[in-house]
Amino acid sequence: MAFTQPLVSQAVDAQDIQSCYDVRIRVFVHEQKIPLELEIDEYDPVCLHWLATAVEVSQQSRQALGTVRLYPVPNSSIGKLGRLAVDLSARGLGLGRKLVEALEQDAKAKSMTSIEAHAQVAKRLFYEKLGYHVMDETVFIEDGVEHVKMGKLLG
Repeated sequence: MAFTQPLVSQAVDAQDIQSCYDVRIRVFVHEQKIPLELEIDEYDPVCLHWLATAVEVSQQSRQALGTVRLYPVPNSSIGKLGRLAVDLSARGLGLGRKLVEALEQDAKAKSMTSIEAHAQVAKRLFYEKLGYHVMDETVFIEDGVEHVKMGKLLG
């Protein structure tokens, strides 16, 4: 598939939030085989969500292709990046980077000073290219997948 006109925006209404969930279900549940009951969790209602869309050329319709969420850690200036997902058909278009950049920009505007993430080990290099560093080399299992704790100071 070919896509044009990529757009990242904050998911503000129920339809946008559902589109975020739909992308996550395609990526995490169908592709990575994470159980559905682990994917949508108790943090979702208090998180900020972003949605990446683009126009699929042959159909000339805008499609939901990526998402990320930000959990503001209570009583701190830390935000937790999570559930970053880009549909298989849209990887390589820079949507993951654009989603993280949008999240970071909003986190700064909300006076957050750092972002932490439980990054899938296989995605560690992606985060390092965006300025994240490993906070603890200990690999741990989350939702059946190897992760490492990473972080970035916002400046």
